[in-house]
Amino acid sequence: QISLQQTRAQGVRDLRLFLEFAEKGIQALAGATQHSTGEFESPFEEAVAQALEANGWEVNPQVGVSAFRVDLGIVDPDAPGAYLAGVECDGATYHSSATARDRDRLRESVLRGLGWEIVRIWSTDWWMQRNAALERLNNELKNLLVVKRQERERQEALRHEQVMQKASASNIEQNMRADPQVEQHAEKIPVTS
Repeated sequence: QISLQQTRAQGVRDLRLFLEFAEKGIQALAGATQHSTGEFESPFEEAVAQALEANGWEVNPQVGVSAFRVDLGIVDPDAPGAYLAGVECDGATYHSSATARDRDRLRESVLRGLGWEIVRIWSTDWWMQRNAALERLNNELKNLLVVKRQERERQEALRHEQVMQKASASNIEQNMRADPQVEQHAEKIPVTS
């Protein structure tokens, strides 16, 4: 039992998360990814966050744990306790090395496995064509929101259909118990396949 209330040391926090991961597997990471450090790692991240906020998005910096963080977590406007997507702010110098690209692919794979939708923005695009880069990013987030809303509507329609089927089955059962002749007639109806 490691209490994080008694210390603010990052090493202790990471040790606790590692022990949870050893015990629970990848599910431990899923629960831990909802936390934000509240601090930007670069002026680029901060500039992107401010531009997204100006476009109406709620943004949390550095969401996740240890190496499994997204630079910017975009809060789902329909579900304030959840994230719509994670935005990765990629600097050209950092990502020019093959090992960094490989590490990011693995990290992104783990984050996607935890349910994150990842959207990338490159610093070179931002500094050279800021408006176009912001418009592309904003459109990607809007499209993700449309897809999420459609999925929620589909899930709601499915739940409604299941409730109606249960209610219908219950009504038929009650009618059959109330009127024994219904059951006799039902037995005489030929079944075709």
